[in-house]
Amino acid sequence: MKKLLESLEQQTIFDFQWLIIDDGSTDGTKEWFDQLDKALYSFKIDYYYKKNGGKHTALNYSHQFIKGKYIVIVDSDDRLVDNAVETILTYWRKYESDSQIGGITFQRGELRNHRKFDDKIVGVKESTFSAMTNEGMSGDHCETFRTSLFRQRNFPVFRDEKFVAEAAMWYFITRNYHVIYVDDVVYLAEYLDGGLTKSGRSLRISNPRGSRWHARAFLNSDFNFRIRIKKFPFV
Repeated sequence: MKKLLESLEQQTIFDFQWLIIDDGSTDGTKEWFDQLDKALYSFKIDYYYKKNGGKHTALNYSHQFIKGKYIVIVDSDDRLVDNAVETILTYWRKYESDSQIGGITFQRGELRNHRKFDDKIVGVKESTFSAMTNEGMSGDHCETFRTSLFRQRNFPVFRDEKFVAEAAMWYFITRNYHVIYVDDVVYLAEYLDGGLTKSGRSLRISNPRGSRWHARAFLNSDFNFRIRIKKFPFV
């Protein structure tokens, strides 16, 4: 969390709200924010604590507190490049009057060398989530959405399950809209080759209903046969 805050302090512009939804942490995060002097920072900081339910429930809970027109989700262990906010807002200002654009997706890069997670995004391209998935787009990206669209949908919540993968929700949010895909790294994270796959498989097994919901989103006609057959074992 401290590294993320440092990256926010280094932004080239500060016209943003940092909204933190603490999903029942027990690592001292609440105490740290209680002692944080928010007046020292050039951007708005809002912190809210909730009972642990999984990241998807924290995203649902965030709807009521978002103050900006656009949202970007950043995990506490990750960070943004120095001009991330400026880059994101520059693109949104270019497309904000186009009501057909529901989201703008940027690249994630490795913390150590900024190497891109995905090589399927080239230049700037207007497309759809399903079309890009059919073309082979995979891995993590930095999705940004209009707040008005993000608030329209909630992740499903299943009793005794605390994980629902996010990709299906990004599809549902922008299903009736186009997305701008930008080959710029604005988000930095640790890339765990192999470990991420193993972790994801374990999470799907231990959260079966959430996994079925996620898989079923990819079985409709928007996706090609290759994508549908890949998701079939988890339905």
